[in-house]
Amino acid sequence: MVKKENEQAFEVVPVPADVLPCPFCGSVAKIVVLGQAEDSGNVYGGVCTSCFSVGKPCITPMEAAFYWNTRVKK
Repeated sequence: MVKKENEQAFEVVPVPADVLPCPFCGSVAKIVVLGQAEDSGNVYGGVCTSCFSVGKPCITPMEAAFYWNTRVKK
């Protein structure tokens, strides 16, 4: 994967739910692996593909999609 200068690389995780657009800029959002937790494995969250806004860190991709989709829109 080729990255642009300020672009971050995240592992996109498929979820069986719709992920709403970014509430800040309206761009497409994906559920991704944000990192690793020592005791629980992967940490997931919603991330905007344009402004890179990040949602609440969660322990499952479905939980991350739920929290991303329930954020307050501006």
